[in-house]
Amino acid sequence: MNHTIIGTAGHVDHGKTLLVKALTGMDTDRLQEEKRQGITIDLGFAWLTLPDGGRVAIVDVPGHERFVRNMLAGAGGINLVLMVIAADDGVMPQTREHLDILSLLGVQEGIIVITKADLVDAEWLEIVKEDIAGRVASSFLKDAPMLAVSSHTGQGIDALRALIVQKARAAANRNLSCPFRVPIDRVFTMEGFGTVATGTLIEGALAKESEAELYPSGLRVRLRKVQVHEETVDTAWAGQRVAINLAGIKRDEVRRGDVLAAAGSMANTRMLDVKLRALASGKRALLNGSRLHFYHGARSLLCKLVLLGMDALEPGQEAYAQLRFSKDIAVKKGDRFVLRFYSPVETVGGGVILDPLPRKHRRNDERVREALAIREIGTPAETLLQAILDASPFYPQVADIQKSLAMDSETFKAALETLIHDGSVLRLSLKTLIAAAFKNNLSLQLMQILKGYHADNPLQAGMRRDELRGRLMPGLDIPRADKMLDYFLQEHVITAAGPKIALYGFVVEYSDDDKRLLNEIESRLRTSGFMPPSQEELFGLYPKDKAALKRIFDAQLDTGNFIMVAPQMIFSRETLDRAWELAKAFIQENGQITLAQFRDIIGASRKFALPLLEYFDKQGLTRMEQDARVLDKKRGG
Repeated sequence: MNHTIIGTAGHVDHGKTLLVKALTGMDTDRLQEEKRQGITIDLGFAWLTLPDGGRVAIVDVPGHERFVRNMLAGAGGINLVLMVIAADDGVMPQTREHLDILSLLGVQEGIIVITKADLVDAEWLEIVKEDIAGRVASSFLKDAPMLAVSSHTGQGIDALRALIVQKARAAANRNLSCPFRVPIDRVFTMEGFGTVATGTLIEGALAKESEAELYPSGLRVRLRKVQVHEETVDTAWAGQRVAINLAGIKRDEVRRGDVLAAAGSMANTRMLDVKLRALASGKRALLNGSRLHFYHGARSLLCKLVLLGMDALEPGQEAYAQLRFSKDIAVKKGDRFVLRFYSPVETVGGGVILDPLPRKHRRNDERVREALAIREIGTPAETLLQAILDASPFYPQVADIQKSLAMDSETFKAALETLIHDGSVLRLSLKTLIAAAFKNNLSLQLMQILKGYHADNPLQAGMRRDELRGRLMPGLDIPRADKMLDYFLQEHVITAAGPKIALYGFVVEYSDDDKRLLNEIESRLRTSGFMPPSQEELFGLYPKDKAALKRIFDAQLDTGNFIMVAPQMIFSRETLDRAWELAKAFIQENGQITLAQFRDIIGASRKFALPLLEYFDKQGLTRMEQDARVLDKKRGG
């Protein structure tokens, strides 16, 4: 039999806790204040023993409007609800709000239980039944069985218990293929054991001694002991209530609303992309920019609503939206949530999470809504492709993509293999994926950038890699940006020459006029020996060709044919190499060289000799010792 979590729901004082006691023999009101006031304040837990010896968990929730937050903390994991309605009261405000909440949380199965049947006559009971049927006609309870019971006399209790067994046996399978996850709804300290946390195991299988992680804090813990219905077990399964003894953590480091999950299986976020539905019973529209209470699992926190493509969501309408938070939260795609107004606090809507790790969107971008539609109703392959396409500008890791989709490993692997095989997705490495559509678009941008650069700088071998990274992939870290450029190098879209990147096949071509100017400049530098004219002087010789001269000088400096030893002081590579050979030979013979000695060797003034020696120092060829230079053993020697 599949594991089932039963939850109660209904208005305060309609007999939910007494019903659970009649079914199980257990009193779920554990707090003194609950016993004193006679109402449930916090979550209560019990279990029902089945004829075959199995057990199903029951979560008893408070019915008072002041404790809806506590009700929501326990409602997230249930898959069968007992909607409790007192025969002498009928449908009341919290009956309706609990029904709305359960609908928003995606609960599909329920039993309508009319309690206190011993307090009314048969005619009144039929009137109540007809009223209830009308009230739930548009909800998931429209075809639910309806039983009248009395927890005091025992009327109908056996029939209800038998119906629960029937429903539990037919319950849908829980997801056992994903890593385990437990939203924590209670934390306490047990003498001799330490910190204990309880919650509903909503997916996966949890084994004692496993390593786990608390989200959003990121604290690592070990599961020292696991109990289900007060019995110690080696393994618990999705759909069971669990109590877990946590090793390596203090009581005050765990709180209701934290999520205990397999280590590394989730990621924190401060934004969610969602499909949002405003309750048809609502009295006010949801406005863009509203501050709202957000409820997920056992967690509640404030969020800002960003409607995509509209300014207001009227009661009964649906829309895509982004929720933004000031604190971290950990969720998965497909999780359900509930929203309540900030003030007055009333339930107004909820929905399903489509992307737990989105980027900030522009509100009126139609492409964003189209992408979210795919995430909502697409096949696994379509959804995976959209996720990779959305994340491609950030060169996503395979593990991060899988986290954002909450797919089981087999489904994810099969979808990814399909996309790679048909060419929709490319692997930059074993861990990094990009969408082919993104690569194609980036390739076009790359070619446009380099074409423009080559047109403006025809004598340059290419654009510097760091400049190209910044223009093509602004904000991306260097390792991932270089990985993308390396891919284009392998694909022969671009070519590299040292630190320069050019379009594949690009060749520097000098015009006849440029060749003439270059030959003249080279001749002047060569004939001037070790006392070349300054760059300013050279430019002054060709007043009509300054633009062409600048292109030529930049290109020659870039290729290393010209060397700028000091501002305005340029040597040809040939002349500079000759100066170094003279200096090196002298030092090797004499052990050192002074400025005066070097000046005499090259036959130049101090104006040129000193910058040359300082250049050799900067290149690591020589170093100063007192008033002379010696060879640097690393490079110069």
